[in-house]
Amino acid sequence: MSSEVTAWGKWDCTRCGQRDISGRDKRCPSCGDPREQHELDAMRPPDDFDAAAITAPDELSLAHDGPDWSCRYCGSNNRASAPTCESCGGGRDGTPPPPAPEPAARSSWLRRLLSHPRRWIAGVLLALVALIAWCTIDHEFAGKVVGLRWTHTTTLQR
Repeated sequence: MSSEVTAWGKWDCTRCGQRDISGRDKRCPSCGDPREQHELDAMRPPDDFDAAAITAPDELSLAHDGPDWSCRYCGSNNRASAPTCESCGGGRDGTPPPPAPEPAARSSWLRRLLSHPRRWIAGVLLALVALIAWCTIDHEFAGKVVGLRWTHTTTLQR
């Protein structure tokens, strides 16, 4: 009587040295580094197939999806059913990853100022002149004298 047993293989992380990581894990549980093709190629069967047997239907369907594929852009492994790379977003068919999101747009007046160096320099000089003018203007403050004390010291020499 022959019976078929499906079990996850084991792999070792070449980045941190963690050993015997389940083939179900796409990233090292210790350092988070994604499993790469050379680690997948070095995957080995479990020591005890009966103890490592996969019985859950969802895990069995994952295991039977087919071979994992490596992203040609970042090198990480992805499940056979994944159309895009889980790490970088590159496509299984070779489409490049989507571009990184652009930073939040600057306000239009700041963008115009920074796009012309002469305007930027003029703006800095104008701000500096305004600061100097404000500092040199006399500022009057109302106050009240609440006390006065005068001390005189005389030194005698012979």
